Amino acid sequence: MNQLLLNNEQIFSEFVPTTVQLTPRVRGVYFTHCSQFSACQTVPTPFRQKIQYSENNFAAILVATNYRVLIMQKVSDSFFVPVISVPYGLIQNVDKIGGQKSSGDDKYGIRFSLKSPLQFQVLLDKNAGVRKQLFNQIQTLMKPISSFDTSITSILHSPPVNDLVYNPIEEYARMGVNTNIELPKLQFSVKRLQKLFPNLSQNDRLTPEVIQPNPSNNNVNNNFKLVHQNFGLCESYPQFLAFPDVPAADLQESAKFRSSNRLPVLLWTAQNQPCIARCAQPRQGISNNSNEADVRLVNAFCTAQFPKSIIFDARPLINIQVNQIQGKGVESISNYNSIQKAVYLGLENIHAVRQAFDDLNEALKKHFFVHQNRENGYDMNYISEKMLTDAEVLELNPKLILTFQFKQFKNISVKEHKRNQSKKPLIITSEVEYFESVNKYTLHIQQILKGAYLIVQSLRQGRNAIIHCSDGWDRTPQLTSLAQLAIDPYYRTCRGFAILIQKEFLSFGHRFGTRNNLFMYTSDQKEQAPIFFMFLEAVYNVIKQNAEQFEFNQDFLLYLAFQCWNRQTGTFLFDCECDRQVNMAQQLSNSVFDDVDQWKVREAQGGEVNIQVEQTTLWWDWWGQHM
Repeated sequence: MNQLLLNNEQIFSEFVPTTVQLTPRVRGVYFTHCSQFSACQTVPTPFRQKIQYSENNFAAILVATNYRVLIMQKVSDSFFVPVISVPYGLIQNVDKIGGQKSSGDDKYGIRFSLKSPLQFQVLLDKNAGVRKQLFNQIQTLMKPISSFDTSITSILHSPPVNDLVYNPIEEYARMGVNTNIELPKLQFSVKRLQKLFPNLSQNDRLTPEVIQPNPSNNNVNNNFKLVHQNFGLCESYPQFLAFPDVPAADLQESAKFRSSNRLPVLLWTAQNQPCIARCAQPRQGISNNSNEADVRLVNAFCTAQFPKSIIFDARPLINIQVNQIQGKGVESISNYNSIQKAVYLGLENIHAVRQAFDDLNEALKKHFFVHQNRENGYDMNYISEKMLTDAEVLELNPKLILTFQFKQFKNISVKEHKRNQSKKPLIITSEVEYFESVNKYTLHIQQILKGAYLIVQSLRQGRNAIIHCSDGWDRTPQLTSLAQLAIDPYYRTCRGFAILIQKEFLSFGHRFGTRNNLFMYTSDQKEQAPIFFMFLEAVYNVIKQNAEQFEFNQDFLLYLAFQCWNRQTGTFLFDCECDRQVNMAQQLSNSVFDDVDQWKVREAQGGEVNIQVEQTTLWWDWWGQHM
């Protein structure tokens, strides 16, 4: 057994279930992080493997470690083969099934529901008395862990490579930004450190060390400058920020005017190109407060060559109105003479996208396609002729089902089908509900892509883009990353894409720890949302439409999707760069971006990328992975 474990992985318990049942009936189960159960690599090749079963029920033992659940299929009395490896971060929830007093024919055990569309049930002997212990132990292990040092080193199975660490100075130098770093006199006081680490001196692990790059771009853009803010302006921003050439006092005043102090900051520019900036919503309120320093900063992003900007607000208008009542809201365009207009993109908040994700995941676990039922022997007698005429779902190829072709079926009424159903179960009803879940979720991906498309069009027309949502750490990086992916061929290389994610999501403070329920942060489900996963799904659509423009394919995306939840590396464990530095994540853990060049499948052509919103589809290789 020990040869199956990662370095420092410890077995907490072994349980002997009666059997394991996979739901729904699947053709195989993917290992989620390694191709073999011995000598696992940080980036396994291949990173997943499919195991074939003749039946969905099999005798097995369950092994609970400090990192994952292992299911070992029984081959003989003395030989077990590992078939399922589930890191705790990939488990959505765990439920008890059956009761101690249930009849002998009823199931009794524990059901695991994953963040991928799979459930498996571990059926236990009622008389063994182990279910309570197993259930409580799994529940405990699933919770965010309070000590990073002990947990991350337990899954550190090789010395950190870190051969691709994002260096903001080098990246801004690549864009042509002046990297003669300005060091303003900012008070070095980070409140989040006192809250999360009351016994840790912030000087212990946060240092003002500056690593100068070897500039390779001789076309220096002196309209912008690099500032070493050392978390003094904004604790959830990175240490190094690029701004237009405005006084340091204006930066501090603008930070006070923006939600969470996330003031406007440069993300991307290039020679003879407009720029992209990001920020959080202003503290405008219903009284239309203004801030002269913020006005000067926003106006300064414009140049003589590109004199106008467009504000892209990711939120629906109703959300903006609610935020205004709370003292925040949206810029008053009349105060900013450089702003041509504001565009409202209508992306829903974390609560709406979490619900859509959960609904689709649940629908996939409960109801697979009607054509599969027919293939598995159902006679389909309970489907009316009218339903077949209206929907024709039986004739659809499964890969076509997860597309916007479902839009033509939007007139199907679930209530009507339920009203007309006979006493026998109506198979089509669950499928229509499933289609609605597909449509609802895909609309969110479509909105992200539509927003990115509008931003790219603005840039191509010579307009600067200033992008924000509420606090600028969820919808904003989805949009800024996709826009840069489309406009800059460098980000379509393996290394460039890794840099883009490190810059836009990690460095600029997407709350991975909170949104993915990882370490030290609240386990409140209301704060969780698949923001980064939905970005990857949007990228999948862009690659599918422009494959020759990318060095990599969806395999890289699938790997990142698993890694953002499974807690195997330190990359996605924290909410911002400040927290990663304090916890020495780079020094103590592997990175998902070690050896990224292995994902290269072609030479990217470097041409123009077009986002075709109407061709948005679900990410079949994720959602259909267990079929």
